[in-house]
Amino acid sequence: MDGKTEGGDHARYRCVNCGVPCSTTSICATCGQRKQCTRCRRYLPDVCFEAVELDQCRACCQKMGCDHRQRSALRETTFEHDMDVSRENDTFESLFHHLAHDIDRLVDRHQNEMGSATFRFDADATFIRYLDDGTSSQVTGYFHSNRHIVSEGQPLDVQHVVKDLNEQVENFTKRGSGYVLEEITRLTLVVVKYRPLGAGSSYVPTPKWLRDKHSCINVKNSSDECCFKWALLSAIYPAKDHPDRLSNYLPYENRLDFTGLTFPMPSNKISQFERQNPDVAVHVLAYDESTKSFIIVYLSNEAHRPHVVPLLLLDSDDGEKRRHYVWIKNLSALVCGRIKKRTKSHVCISCLQIFSSQRVLDEHSRCCLMQRPQQTIFPNPRDPKSCKLSFRSRYQQFPLPFYLVADFESFLTPTPTDHSDDDGQRKMRIIDTHEVSGFCVHRVSQYDAYQTAPFTYSGDDPIGTFYRHIFAEARNIGDILSRQTPMHSLTPIQQKTHDAATMCHNCRRSFTSDNIKTRHHDHITGDYLFAACNDCNLALKPRKCKVLGNREDYLNSTGDAQYVVRLAFLHPRFPEGIHPVCRRRWRRR
Repeated sequence: MDGKTEGGDHARYRCVNCGVPCSTTSICATCGQRKQCTRCRRYLPDVCFEAVELDQCRACCQKMGCDHRQRSALRETTFEHDMDVSRENDTFESLFHHLAHDIDRLVDRHQNEMGSATFRFDADATFIRYLDDGTSSQVTGYFHSNRHIVSEGQPLDVQHVVKDLNEQVENFTKRGSGYVLEEITRLTLVVVKYRPLGAGSSYVPTPKWLRDKHSCINVKNSSDECCFKWALLSAIYPAKDHPDRLSNYLPYENRLDFTGLTFPMPSNKISQFERQNPDVAVHVLAYDESTKSFIIVYLSNEAHRPHVVPLLLLDSDDGEKRRHYVWIKNLSALVCGRIKKRTKSHVCISCLQIFSSQRVLDEHSRCCLMQRPQQTIFPNPRDPKSCKLSFRSRYQQFPLPFYLVADFESFLTPTPTDHSDDDGQRKMRIIDTHEVSGFCVHRVSQYDAYQTAPFTYSGDDPIGTFYRHIFAEARNIGDILSRQTPMHSLTPIQQKTHDAATMCHNCRRSFTSDNIKTRHHDHITGDYLFAACNDCNLALKPRKCKVLGNREDYLNSTGDAQYVVRLAFLHPRFPEGIHPVCRRRWRRR
């Protein structure tokens, strides 16, 4: 009998929850007084539950993605909430109806904290198609709703979100593939603090903190809303005296082309202004009062133009929500408060990093300006945990239960000679081309029951055959990893070792009431492995089988990898619906 021991009659059984000797066949008296998780059916202390009203423990909520699982970024201006999709997940209507209370609570919370916020829902759904031979195939669809602005006078329209997602599902199923929606596997609520960039309007006085830096020119345009135009003219035609006076720039008012543009100028129209004025490039920054830092509002792609004008977008402090463009005359002085050095510094307009010399900045800018604008956020000095870099990928310390070893064979075929360039100007000429002739794939596993013989192929369409084989292997391995074999009863020696453990075998940290001791076991065989803390037990849980993941170090160091990635995009019979995750550009050899 499961849980039965070799002791006397007073302790013939062990508690199926904690393993201590007891006189009943189910649980001991201590566990009987604890709350039971409705998912894993364990009896756990109250500290294992995120809240009293929740009926699932913290571990199950993290595994299944309950609504309280939250991630934040950019100093808590962006949040993600994984919603509970364990029930009523076959349609978006039933899922949103089931989650209505949780969604309303999250929306009210963020709206009260941020004032205004944008909400978006990301969903993953599994589609199934039944084939004529009785088998079935599955594919995953990814959907994103439109962003919805929520404020005090503008609530979230959940019906519109459901309608939007349903239309995307309908477009997905209309492709003629025969797939139908089986279940919704993930639903994430993305919340972003809404800071309307708006448009520059009439004059806003320069704040004291900015005035003391002597880094900006603020033109006093009290009679109009053309601060964008006056800020540009103050940079292109600088005045010798009193640069803040509007009269200095009236003679140049018609030098710039604003055809089709209206004032106040919104930031999303600056690209149109640049197209109409090929000699001017505009960068726009804004000051974030909450983080005491600058953010990139608009970064021009035309940094090589004769006039590159950086602007700062100011907010009025009189409650009227006006915004005003000013010219940043000295970017170094504007951001000098971040460093102790008082000499001139050189600042990258894209990432706002400070460099010691113009030469270093020029070398950096060639690469940085190719990327999207970014903001560097430093750790909070008041939070020691955020300032300490620690290793968290504990699961990577353990060997993979399965992996595939592949090897390609190829032969050289002569390339047709190109006589169009015989003047010797070309320094390199392709003589031969590698053509794949065959391959061998071997599944390697620590489980003898799932070890298979190597698969060798040589013939027509080797790349297509290779992809079909490895994805079939991935599905088989995924089915094996998804098994949840219950843990076998511990032997007396294993039970004694587990009871004597005071620290996690994986991270070597002591067990606490918030991070309790658990029995980590092999989910494939059911064998007990070691005593682990709750955090490590979750980190070591079985993972899905991935093919062609983001392993650029492996793909860079193996010659055969070029065939796998490059030919994946060129092969005419590449499996439908399958795309390599790695988007690295490979040169033809």
